[in-house]
Amino acid sequence: MTPHRFALAASAALAFGCGNPIADNQIEAWGDELPEVPPGEHHRPGQPCVLCHSVAGGASPELVLGGTVFADQRSFLPVEGAEVVVYDAVGDVYTMTSNCIGNFYLPNEGLAPQFPLAVEVRCPKYDAAGNLMETKKIRSMNSWISRDGSCATCHSLRGTQNDSTGWIFCNDETEITSNPYPEVAESCPGVPPAEAE
Repeated sequence: MTPHRFALAASAALAFGCGNPIADNQIEAWGDELPEVPPGEHHRPGQPCVLCHSVAGGASPELVLGGTVFADQRSFLPVEGAEVVVYDAVGDVYTMTSNCIGNFYLPNEGLAPQFPLAVEVRCPKYDAAGNLMETKKIRSMNSWISRDGSCATCHSLRGTQNDSTGWIFCNDETEITSNPYPEVAESCPGVPPAEAE
């Protein structure tokens, strides 16, 4: 689907709702689109993608999985080029790559992963001077994804230590200076979150 059609479908779904009061209320709670970011694959980083992009949410394209990768748990700097690898219950493997705003997603195009899912994120590595290295750092999820394709349902920007595992990130506290991620390119149509929404 072209970004233009993606934007029109997403706008229509948000404007008219989907007829599911629970999903409609959850979608409404996330607020309006940012005026400078058109709906599409670069909008709403860190928010639960499948909430809108599902049968219940009504936005197109319908997604099976979606999320955002951030540099660390202190900043809202997105990571471009992270590979999110999903292993499903029947042995199939799906790979998604994060875009310039950190978003990744898997469209529902017939064959979908069978839950539960195991996930690893292969993060780009940079040297201290900011040069991209050939090797990747692997971060594996410690638990299974049992049914929800929106990573931000658990990896929430809004969450606290009691109800969220925190967002998906590549660097722990010891790696923030040794693996510096670049700022979002000016050419990227997305805008990183300014704060925990």
